[in-house]
Amino acid sequence: MNDCQCEGCKNGLGAMHARHDELMKKFGWMVHFVTPDEDYPFSVNIHTHGFPEKFKHLDLQICLPLSPENAQGIMNNIARLLGEGKRFKAKKKYDDIIERFPVLIVPAMEDGRKVLRMVFPDKHGRFDTEFSKSQMKHI
Repeated sequence: MNDCQCEGCKNGLGAMHARHDELMKKFGWMVHFVTPDEDYPFSVNIHTHGFPEKFKHLDLQICLPLSPENAQGIMNNIARLLGEGKRFKAKKKYDDIIERFPVLIVPAMEDGRKVLRMVFPDKHGRFDTEFSKSQMKHI
């Protein structure tokens, strides 16, 4: 028995693709949660689709085990900022993505396409070298 709780396993791939199409038509972008995904740090691959078409900006990725609600909230904030004209550049820290601490944006690859990965600081607000390297796998 498969205990996977992803949308594809719970509802079938056809239903999952239909839902993705619906979200893209309604909002022009969507968040895709792929867990577990052993190819990415912490086995997490949360990323957007549609940012290049809607905002003329690379899609973004998070490789940290966040709740779907928290990850969606972060991506919604980014979409709002992109809609206001903000652009994110690789190898730069930003203080306006998540309240109270910076996020480092780094170039990455997600399933063969270029994305910008958000790297989060440790609990002390520092970007630990080894921690950051593990999040920057596949760059």
